[in-house]
Amino acid sequence: MNAEIQNLLRCPCDPKVPVEKREDGFVCTRCEVIFPIREQIPCFLIHEATLPDGIRRIENLPCRKEQKAAN
Repeated sequence: MNAEIQNLLRCPCDPKVPVEKREDGFVCTRCEVIFPIREQIPCFLIHEATLPDGIRRIENLPCRKEQKAAN
């Protein structure tokens, strides 16, 4: 994937937050959720992502807690 397209990618949990490419997938620069790459295609489905250490549920991600508090 070219760098110009990668620069457009954002975390689906918070569209203002960019993701960066790492060996294990695309990682949210804020909450460190890892979105896998399968057959050279990024999978940005939150239910397919690997949560960061210490987070067991999607609802416990910082971005999800802020969204809930804002509503």
